Amino acid sequence: MLTRKQISSITVNAIAVKLLITFPHTIIEICKNAAWIAAIHCSLLAFLIMTATLLIYRSDKNVIGLAEAHGGAPLRILTGLVVFISLFANYFTLVRIFPEVVRLVLLQTTYVELIGLLFAVCTVLGAYCGLEAIARTTEMLLPGNGVAFAAFILLLIPTMNRDNLFPVFGSGAYDVF
Repeated sequence: MLTRKQISSITVNAIAVKLLITFPHTIIEICKNAAWIAAIHCSLLAFLIMTATLLIYRSDKNVIGLAEAHGGAPLRILTGLVVFISLFANYFTLVRIFPEVVRLVLLQTTYVELIGLLFAVCTVLGAYCGLEAIARTTEMLLPGNGVAFAAFILLLIPTMNRDNLFPVFGSGAYDVF
């Protein structure tokens, strides 16, 4: 059984990967100079949705268990199919986008196919080892990742330019919000 600390570690790791790899590229592409406002806006929306979910969801059951409790086996099967299709579609999108983004950001001279193959191997290895092994590894490595991230930000301070903060709404309020 996963502990609360392990689940928190996995959640922080998932958010950090999204935050460091795909989110900056996407948000800058859409919002230009006002990306910082969009980041604050997205953070507030995520906080409100999470707060509402925590207030409403007071159960030890997962989504499929709740569907079964309220609609029986047919609703459980339908909910399971929706969850499976959503995760499956997201996985294939990630398999296509992740190697390109990693190549763009980190490994410019590496072949996209090699990065995709390593991603697939790591996915299979993670499925084989199970969530508990991944949670323990993440719990162990997360503090070091936090220190490395903080050092990365501190080392980038000399290259930061305050002039990039303006104009405030970059490409316009419509793209930001």
